[in-house]
Amino acid sequence: MSKLDRIEELQNLIKEDSTNFQARRKLAVLLIDAGFNEEALQHLLYLSRTFSDDDGIFYNLGIVYEKLKNFQKAKESYLKALEISPDSLDSAYNLGLVCIELK
Repeated sequence: MSKLDRIEELQNLIKEDSTNFQARRKLAVLLIDAGFNEEALQHLLYLSRTFSDDDGIFYNLGIVYEKLKNFQKAKESYLKALEISPDSLDSAYNLGLVCIELK
């Protein structure tokens, strides 16, 4: 199954059940991977309101914001991910990259 087919399948699952958070999360990651950053952002923002203690959601939000060149929002997202999970090396590393961009 191609990536686009999988995206379509997940979108259909979410249309049937908007509370299918696992499908929404998988969809967001696939959308990032496929370059559909604005759409991924909407799903991640939705998830972040529901799961405010999930560092992975905020980490992925940081990635999307970086791709969209919104480095301040990326920084805030990585900081939130680190607040939830202080040992996250990926979040710390990406935060450093964002700080370099922000000078």
